[in-house]
Amino acid sequence: MVGLPQKKERRYDIDWIRVLVFDLLILYHVGMFFVEWGWHIKNNEIVDWIQYPMSFTSQWRIPILFVISGMGTRFALSRMNLSF
Repeated sequence: MVGLPQKKERRYDIDWIRVLVFDLLILYHVGMFFVEWGWHIKNNEIVDWIQYPMSFTSQWRIPILFVISGMGTRFALSRMNLSF
């Protein structure tokens, strides 16, 4: 029998981290137009300085998305009372 969900408390800190990570993801993909790395669409002008912040963020942009998604899943599942 599946129980009723418990009272939920909103985690605004997690929400803001999610917003910032997705903003960073959008900026990263916009920056891909201007670096010399391979990508689908390229610009004729390459901006050299943008490669440094992009190479820094490319190390942890996907793992942080998985962490944030896992935290959201954990908080959503913790509110449910599943008993069979």
